[in-house]
Amino acid sequence: YAAKAMAKKLGVKCGVVLYPRGYDIKSFDCVLAPAFDRKPDATMAWSWAALAVHGLDPRLVFDAGCNLSFAVTFGLVLWIAFGSGNAARFAGLKARAEEACAAGDRSRAEDLLALRRRRLRMVDGFAVSAVAWAAGTPLCARTFGRVSLGSLAANALVVPLAEAAVGCGLVGLVVGDGPVGVAFNALAAGCAWAMAGVSGWVARLPMSAFSVTPWAWWFCLFWWCVAVCVPLLVRHLVWMRRSVAACGACRM
Repeated sequence: YAAKAMAKKLGVKCGVVLYPRGYDIKSFDCVLAPAFDRKPDATMAWSWAALAVHGLDPRLVFDAGCNLSFAVTFGLVLWIAFGSGNAARFAGLKARAEEACAAGDRSRAEDLLALRRRRLRMVDGFAVSAVAWAAGTPLCARTFGRVSLGSLAANALVVPLAEAAVGCGLVGLVVGDGPVGVAFNALAAGCAWAMAGVSGWVARLPMSAFSVTPWAWWFCLFWWCVAVCVPLLVRHLVWMRRSVAACGACRM
């Protein structure tokens, strides 16, 4: 810590002091990167985790649950890296909020920004559910011969409940066995019960899940390529459209 404080005082990057021979070595990026004043790298952290898990137990390479976990996690990592930027989404609400703020109507501006945050949260929740479904479907179809369409809707409802359950459980763990802790633990249990109820309700819907012929590996790879390339293509086309519109506005 003393070396880090001195490095900051002198304007020297901390990594140069701690790793004088290789500051650009990428290791434990998501965990230790902030301590070395570096930007976290989720892809590198995922790679290190995969190497550690499969290095300790190589048999997990053939474990369906482990492969499903890493596939879904990698899909979420790609979503965070390329698809989760909030700057350009619902830009109209942000512009209207800025206009209201410039006109002196701060309450309306705050309402518009709050509405934008709610919509962003809703869209992000569904996007995370869709990414997890797209990443895990090939492995489920190949291993179990099942495709679940209902999980798209179920995850969008279950994820907020899971966040609430974890938060209440942590508060109950910190507070202890008093009345407040018991109340938060009861809330966590209620959220878990609601998650199970939502999953059961979705599972009973028609065509929520159906059997398929186990997919071949080449079809799984094709699915993943399409799942990655199509969103990137759409993102690129949207960016080009906005760039052309901005250039036209500048010429006018």
